[in-house]
Amino acid sequence: MKKIINTILILLVATAIMGQPVQQNWTVMGTLSGLGSWPVVSIVNSNVIFVSGGTSGNPVVYMSTNGGTNWSSNLATSLAGNPEIYCIYALSPTKIFLGDGGANGGNGGNAKLYTSNAPFVAYSIQYQTGGTNGFFNGIQFMKSNPLIGIAQSDPPNGEGQPYIILKTTDGGTSWTSSTAPGTPGAVSAANSVFIVDGNFYGFGTNKGASHVCLTTNGGINWITSNTGLGDGFLSGIGFSSDKLRGIATRTSSRTYPKTIARTTNEGLNWTLINTGTNITGSQVSFVKWVPSSELVYVSGSNGVMKSVNGGLNWTMTASNASNNNIIHFDVIGENHTAYMFAINNSGQILKAVDTDVPLPVKLSSFTSNVNGGNVGLNWETSEEINNSGFEIYRTISGKEDWIKIGFVEGKGNKNTKTEYSFTDKNLNPGTFSYKLKQIDYNGNYEYFTLENNVEVKAPAKFSLLQNYPNPFNPATVISFLTSTPGNVKVEIFDITGKLINTPVNGYINPGYHEVLFNASGLATGLYFCKVSSGETTKI
Repeated sequence: MKKIINTILILLVATAIMGQPVQQNWTVMGTLSGLGSWPVVSIVNSNVIFVSGGTSGNPVVYMSTNGGTNWSSNLATSLAGNPEIYCIYALSPTKIFLGDGGANGGNGGNAKLYTSNAPFVAYSIQYQTGGTNGFFNGIQFMKSNPLIGIAQSDPPNGEGQPYIILKTTDGGTSWTSSTAPGTPGAVSAANSVFIVDGNFYGFGTNKGASHVCLTTNGGINWITSNTGLGDGFLSGIGFSSDKLRGIATRTSSRTYPKTIARTTNEGLNWTLINTGTNITGSQVSFVKWVPSSELVYVSGSNGVMKSVNGGLNWTMTASNASNNNIIHFDVIGENHTAYMFAINNSGQILKAVDTDVPLPVKLSSFTSNVNGGNVGLNWETSEEINNSGFEIYRTISGKEDWIKIGFVEGKGNKNTKTEYSFTDKNLNPGTFSYKLKQIDYNGNYEYFTLENNVEVKAPAKFSLLQNYPNPFNPATVISFLTSTPGNVKVEIFDITGKLINTPVNGYINPGYHEVLFNASGLATGLYFCKVSSGETTKI
């Protein structure tokens, strides 16, 4: 018997759901009062934002739940002792952490780490540094695993003494305390704290040579690395998810942050890069690296610059007259859109939305072929960044009820060609549409949709296929093809010709069909399958 296979190769163009061009200017979302000289912003998502700060003896915490359009009243009125707040991290819309400066005026003291849950009317102290020079500089959690976080304080006993490092692995319910070696003649820079994962985290120094202090093994050992940025306040540090590449920036009215430091070996060595932008830095400069991407933002007094290739090249992305004197900012990436919120020295809350964000996976081709009732999908990527994998979806053309039919694991990080394939098996005749859902390790995703439809035709003739498995015990699948609609009977006989079972006896549409035959309770031996359709019979 000859087997005829009709193969249709359809070249299809992959289309990714993308945003509109970048919004270049900040939008002023309002003005908050009493923020003091060191306000800090922490973004939970594009809708939920917290801001903290305060003047001597008057701490403030504000919250927005609608993307900065409206803000709560001060949520810190019940904070005991009226401390000055110098750092905040919002773990979720219902849980925040605060760190104070030890004593009003930012002079250090017995610094405290606080936490509060919604509705934020009660605050509890989770840790006290003791000493006379403690000062919490930052609290950071992993974006991809928010159970893991760190908080860092200046040496309670003064410059050159060990720093306090707190670490949590249960979302801030409990913290373990350790130390990092002190820096002679310096302490740490406010809000310079960063974390990539439970092993890789650190902070910058506030004066003298601009050092990054970091650990790559969870605090067992520490590295103090000179960025080459000169003497100053190293407030901005950010690293990529692969931990190899990092950006550091310091505060200066002219040279920095226009010139930044970049590392490609986990912070061991740094190279100075002139970004070529017009960014200025009379206020504090910060670095925000969007996890699982090549996207990095650096703030200056007159705006924010960004790099889409891990810090090699830079452009200004959000700037206009209203955002002069930015004090702090934060960025969050959601489905390949970056949301930025900043605070200037007038207490204005500024917002910018950047949709000109590079995709983590570049799809270079997407093809399909049809072989009987099977549809083969093949796609190729030219570059991948933190690619967890692809979910495959199918629907009947013209409908939107997509169903997930499989998953293909990605390659994580790769900058060379990668080929993938998936077979959608045993389809009945029809016209179908397919799409891929590419998912990052941090949960972000994008869709690639085939522009053309895929047609699966009815079988050319009635056929009985090989059952599988064979031999079997106790069950096997019987497969057959029908080219026209009609009554079909499937019968099982033993070696003597005795009818054992009739698993199918009724009207069936054309296409590929499977029936399970369970031989439990039957003797071991040979059995025959007879399939009848109209005047055609197959055994």
